[in-house]
Amino acid sequence: MDFRKIILAAAGAAFALSAGAAVKDVTVNGTKITAAEQEQVIAAAVSHGQKRSPQLEEGVRQELIARAVVLGEAEKAGLEKTPAVQAQLKNARAQILSQAYFANYVKKNPVSEADVKKAYDEQKARYGKTEYHVAHIAVKSQADAEAAQARLAKGESFAKVARAVSIDPAAKKNGGDLGWINEAALPPPMVSALSSLKGSATTVLQGPAGFEVIQNKGTRKAKALPAYAKVKGDIRRALEAQKVNAHVKELLSKASVK
Repeated sequence: MDFRKIILAAAGAAFALSAGAAVKDVTVNGTKITAAEQEQVIAAAVSHGQKRSPQLEEGVRQELIARAVVLGEAEKAGLEKTPAVQAQLKNARAQILSQAYFANYVKKNPVSEADVKKAYDEQKARYGKTEYHVAHIAVKSQADAEAAQARLAKGESFAKVARAVSIDPAAKKNGGDLGWINEAALPPPMVSALSSLKGSATTVLQGPAGFEVIQNKGTRKAKALPAYAKVKGDIRRALEAQKVNAHVKELLSKASVK
């Protein structure tokens, strides 16, 4: 059940009574919900594309009021003391603190504009001239791959076999279709194999997680690399993730695990 959707729908009726009111503290059954708390939720909504408006402010206010009421009832019922809820609260606390730690680490160890531009230029230098429309069926063993090929040879569609046997979760949804991929983003052995495949022909390659049957559904000239201004945000986030992952590995190397 989506708590926010329920409250935002209910807020429509309340909006007529409070439109135009400034964000202010509100006390619910003795619990204060400050204007600052409301502003934080509003800011998060705006950062995800919502437009600030009296409706949004009222929706957030009603959501926080409802949460306070429901939380009070849950506490009265002693639900926070049950093992299942205790476990969830522990996991939620760990996740929140971990995310806060990562954000703080990135703030103290920022990715510079020069780092982002360097990564873009390196990507530009590697950017291939060709794109392949790739389909694949991921399996655990070569025998499984050959069995999948045998089914294809008997006339079953690639999508049907992919949905039936692929261990790639996405393949069960899209029939193994990976879409158009620039050759620079593919392992060299796969590029070599794809360039020689025609029509419905397939081949088997060994990968890091097992084997895969691949098919070249089409070849075309690569689209132009997006302009730096358009992708620099994505590159920055990727570099920040790399920094965090490297830091976690460093912490793990020093951890005492028994």
